[in-house]
Amino acid sequence: MTVSSGGGSFLEVADCIGRRLCRDALWADGRCNWLGWSLERNGRYWMPAFRAQSMALYNGTAGIALFLSWLVRFTGDRLERATLTGALNRLKRTLTDRVSALPSGFYHGVAGIAAVYVAAGEALDDEALIERGLVLLAASGRAAPDGDELDVLSGSAGTIPILLQMADRFQRPELVEAAVAHGELLLRTATRSDDGWCWYASGEDRRDRPIGYTRGAGGIACALLDLHRATREDAYREAALEGLRHERSRFDAVLRDWPDFRVLEGVQEQPAGTHPRYPKAWCHGAPDVAFARLQARQLLNGDDLGDGFAEELTAAVQITADILRQPVVHGQGFCLCHGVAGRADLLLEAASVLAQPELRHAAEAVGQFGIAQYHHTNVPWPCGVPTRGEVPNLMLGLAGIGYFYLRLHAPETVPSVLVLTRTRRSPPEERAPQGMEQREGEEVRLS
Repeated sequence: MTVSSGGGSFLEVADCIGRRLCRDALWADGRCNWLGWSLERNGRYWMPAFRAQSMALYNGTAGIALFLSWLVRFTGDRLERATLTGALNRLKRTLTDRVSALPSGFYHGVAGIAAVYVAAGEALDDEALIERGLVLLAASGRAAPDGDELDVLSGSAGTIPILLQMADRFQRPELVEAAVAHGELLLRTATRSDDGWCWYASGEDRRDRPIGYTRGAGGIACALLDLHRATREDAYREAALEGLRHERSRFDAVLRDWPDFRVLEGVQEQPAGTHPRYPKAWCHGAPDVAFARLQARQLLNGDDLGDGFAEELTAAVQITADILRQPVVHGQGFCLCHGVAGRADLLLEAASVLAQPELRHAAEAVGQFGIAQYHHTNVPWPCGVPTRGEVPNLMLGLAGIGYFYLRLHAPETVPSVLVLTRTRRSPPEERAPQGMEQREGEEVRLS
């Protein structure tokens, strides 16, 4: 079944983006890849670079393949299926004899590529692709975890949830053992202080004190809680609670927000001693904190959340909802990583976890804004590499925008790519009544 791209439904927008990615693919010997802009580290700065897309899920072929894997489940389009197969062939060819040299993480490493193989295998009804993903993940799991990469974005905290998911779904106990090795690394490398625990990669500036889901203690806490759920080892739960306590110490009770003290952000350096900023993105800021709080809330089942947890969660979701009332794109684009789509995805998650459908309506309003501004006008979608126009990849570009529209089309079917721990979602009639939600914390207001 082919979806017409002439209208404005969420699925039609995703399909239109998918076809454009098919159009722009570069082919050779049954493999395909894309050219486009990305952000790459140059000393202490992030700089735009035009290049062939990497293998990674974050900014490469794997991320585009993930979007196409979910898209073809709804469209069945032959060209999109063929392009997905070409992207997978490119990954297979490039991965040959290189697995041991790649990082293990989800967004930048093997765990993400393995998860893409599984998703594609399920979409194409191809058991060989699923097995390839599991073999790849097991091979990576046999290597010692990298002490230089700890957070969700690049390291162990992003690897643990994928290992546990695949172990549970496909009965692979060796993957649990690999997850435990990553968990033990996180226990060993925690920096412990009076206001809780935090984690730094080797050589990381200790002034940063990272917080949030992607790079900070919040995401590591979620991974440790997931590991506790699988192993029942109390050390993981205790470390997770200490990580959440550390982030609580960073909460500005006056502004009801989280300051960002990083020396480096994006492509500009923040001079030491200046006032902190308060970013509003998945990769840094209140939405980032909210993703961690939503996951922790489910993993802890309401127990031992600590004083202030409900206030933090309400504040983080409210900040995100407020900024999306008028979703002006500015220079951060419509992308998942640090743009409008990533913020709106947080509202979709919160709508489901908190049983507040008005948050989903707010996310849908963002989707309608994008349709009116870019889809109907044929204006290029603003992506996450400033001033460089459209890019093809998942977290900075078109594949991620298309994935967001699939989420809007079927949020209970298409999982968020911005959180990795999969917790059981109770059907609406099993959820706590609204009164209980209000006793735990103030309801997010959209009026």
